[in-house]
Amino acid sequence: MSLPRTLALLSLSLLACRDTKTDVPINCESFKLLMSTANNEKEKFAVRLSAIRRAYAFAKQQGDVSGQLESLRTRGVVYLKMDSTDEALSTYRQVVTLAANAGDEENQGMGLNNIGSIMIERSAYDSAIIYFEQAGKLFRHIGDTLRVVQGNVNTGIAYKNIGAYEKAFSISMDAAGMMEKMKTSADLATAYNTLGNTMKDLHRPGESLQYHNRAMTIRRGLNDSTGIGSSLNNIGNVYKETGEYARALQYYLQALEIKRKAGSKRSVVTTIDNIVEAYIGMEQYTMAEQYEQEALGMRDENKDKDGWMTSANRLIRIYVARQETAKAKELALYVAKIADASIYVNQRLKNTLLLKEIYLQEKDYANALIQSGIALGLKDSLFNTDMSTAIASMDARFRVEEKEQQLELAGKNAIIQQQQIGMQHRFLLLLGTIILLLLVVSYLLFLSGKLRKKARERTELLMKELNHRVKNNLQIISDIMNLQTATVDSPKERALIEAGKSRVQSISIVHNLLYRQAYTGNINMQAFISEIVKNVELAFHGHGRQASVISGVDDILLDEDLAIPLGLITNELLTNIYKYSQPAVAGHLSIRVQMRQEGEGYLLLISDDGLAWDVQAARMQSSGLGLLLVDMLVKQLKASWLSCRENEITIHRIRFSNV
Repeated sequence: MSLPRTLALLSLSLLACRDTKTDVPINCESFKLLMSTANNEKEKFAVRLSAIRRAYAFAKQQGDVSGQLESLRTRGVVYLKMDSTDEALSTYRQVVTLAANAGDEENQGMGLNNIGSIMIERSAYDSAIIYFEQAGKLFRHIGDTLRVVQGNVNTGIAYKNIGAYEKAFSISMDAAGMMEKMKTSADLATAYNTLGNTMKDLHRPGESLQYHNRAMTIRRGLNDSTGIGSSLNNIGNVYKETGEYARALQYYLQALEIKRKAGSKRSVVTTIDNIVEAYIGMEQYTMAEQYEQEALGMRDENKDKDGWMTSANRLIRIYVARQETAKAKELALYVAKIADASIYVNQRLKNTLLLKEIYLQEKDYANALIQSGIALGLKDSLFNTDMSTAIASMDARFRVEEKEQQLELAGKNAIIQQQQIGMQHRFLLLLGTIILLLLVVSYLLFLSGKLRKKARERTELLMKELNHRVKNNLQIISDIMNLQTATVDSPKERALIEAGKSRVQSISIVHNLLYRQAYTGNINMQAFISEIVKNVELAFHGHGRQASVISGVDDILLDEDLAIPLGLITNELLTNIYKYSQPAVAGHLSIRVQMRQEGEGYLLLISDDGLAWDVQAARMQSSGLGLLLVDMLVKQLKASWLSCRENEITIHRIRFSNV
């Protein structure tokens, strides 16, 4: 047979395998074969997507809804592998619509579950919860217990990320308990993972590590490389949270090695980000820059603008720390240019604060002051947005739970009425009524306690945010004073500004201590006084005065209303000693700060071995703002202040009570 004829017959045979209008396979290429290609992870994404499109068209032409759903689900998986979440989201919405129209609750539930998972990746946690709960209702209706429990694990993750730790822990514990009975190892590891992350966010590292190690044991048994990488990364996060950066780094590097082989690009970048933070914590900026450059290269500025700016801002931090001002400034100005939308206000704030640091390094105080003003406005905007979101979220959850409790209580009352009608014997009726009333009272007491707890949690959140805001504003005031100092030539005016800055920093220390821990309203005086001593030493460093401060403060907790005045008193007395006490021994001054409990009160004792100067006379004449301020604060505390000279040592004794 001639070659032209052979080619002609081949063309006709290929044409016979396709519909002339839609150009899709009809008989010659089976749906099963196409889906085999689509699910082959060794194939390129373009080849897999092409096979999926042809399989979907074939199933649609044959009226095969099940085949259409299978091809759509597979397309969603491929798009997620490609980090194309927009396309994946659109695909899973098609799955939900098609399955709902066909009455296929299983596929509809799977589609909703996948949409919820994408919402978690986008930090839209409230939306994720809604999708997971809708999927859970469908799975319960068809009796698919395993998928119900899997959905509960995902719901627990979402609740954890919005700060509803109690609910997240409860849901995840229930899911883990059910999975332990069902022996679903991979999902049980995910539940343990969620519990571990919840404990980390609650600042309970020991319990967090226990759950993560349980997850790790399961995943190693399953030889689940992706899961092992995730567990190693999470264990590293726990150690990073506690400041053990070297130990965290060991786990991150192991996780990265595994993820480079088996993980998605997104998960690799996440671990690289953690490695960079660990190196920054260890002040190893060369290694931090090396990894951050890799992360920046892996992120697409157009598709993942927020992630790209996160890497860029972190790289700027590294340049600033290494005093590479020109490189830092060039990149910072570019980030400032592209962070133009309101959704990037957090990135703009980080970038503005970095620009302020850059201008301070350049001694360009005018531009540094401008950036401080911009930062203050962005902080207010971010604070108002975050607080509105947090309060709205708490209020919505409170109202939903309150409505559920009201319905549950109404149902219990209906049961009580039915039981009362059905009972004939007076004694049993009376006894049953008493028992039921006791149950209702107990439930109401429990409900009241729960509402009080929610109110307390809301108050703690607001107080923590308020202290954070005050601390930031005090820092900006301090920065402005720094800038003002740089523009003043008069030593007297500069000293006045420095004194004011020292007082602002004393108040700032209190708010810093409040912000670093769960809000209780109490201050650890040992840590507080230590910070004040460091600030005063730093303020007088390089003034030609050699002085050593010995701190002997007991482990005492005081209310912030007492702690702040005591901190200011300590600051003023130490400042006066540095300014006016002349060393008895050439060039060296020894200062001692002590605080201890005496009976029902407390004693603050500050002494120095400098040459005598008449403190009492200075107090009587009210000479100097510092001593006048100390006198006012002592009266505010209803305390006593005795200054005297004993054995060539000047001593200040301040006695006060905790009432």
